[in-house]
Amino acid sequence: MIDRDPYVAYNIRIYGSGPETIIFAHGLGLDQRCWDEIKRNFVDRYRVVVYDLVGFTKESVEHFDHHKYRSMTRYVEDLLLVIKHTNSKSCYYVGHSVSGMIGLLASMGHPGLFKKIVTIGLSPSYVNSDDYNGGFDKEDIDQLIDNISSNYVEWAKEFSKVVVAKPAGHPAVLKFADGLIGMRPDIALSLALMIFSSDFRDVLGKVTVPCHLIQTVGDPAVPVSVGRYVQSRIPGSSLEIIDAEGHIPQFTHAEVLSDAILRALEE
Repeated sequence: MIDRDPYVAYNIRIYGSGPETIIFAHGLGLDQRCWDEIKRNFVDRYRVVVYDLVGFTKESVEHFDHHKYRSMTRYVEDLLLVIKHTNSKSCYYVGHSVSGMIGLLASMGHPGLFKKIVTIGLSPSYVNSDDYNGGFDKEDIDQLIDNISSNYVEWAKEFSKVVVAKPAGHPAVLKFADGLIGMRPDIALSLALMIFSSDFRDVLGKVTVPCHLIQTVGDPAVPVSVGRYVQSRIPGSSLEIIDAEGHIPQFTHAEVLSDAILRALEE
């Protein structure tokens, strides 16, 4: 566990003062600012908690340790600390991309901390197999890792276009590329290895907290088939495919995503 003030280590911010709490957690190449257009739709009714994942931002580099953050386990512990120090027991949790999986893993050991989990672009495994379409062949992942290692800035620019599903020069692409480029390359490589080599398909059945999955209709990183797979493996979960493209609808379809999250909370 981090031995410093969690409000400093995770850059925790709290907005609003509603009777119920929502924690928003971001994905790779992003920070809590990716929720700016989303959270303004919630602060009048909810207490909104946002934080930064360690290693994902320049400011959190001093707290990152390659050995400790080599698996999701440490990020699960970090989330539990955020919940504890913000007194957010029985919260709604909204996790984008890798943070969706972090939330599900945290709920398996501590279901009482979560009232409901909403995931956006969640994937338990990115690699294709005979009976599973994760979006990438093993060779694709190997090439991605090679590209990160050989020319990080160029990889970040190209990856941003693909993942956001917009042309070069689009504000959302530039914003996401800036976030990736702002990461320390060795940490970005370490996190990419962790994320793209993980496989949590076998534990999805252990989720007991109510779960709502949100996916865009065209996500280059997480095919719709992944959402259907996850929904079939988590008892009682629901899936909504929103009219949006790309892996980062916070930047490209903020109102559509906000509406979907609100619907999920009101189910």
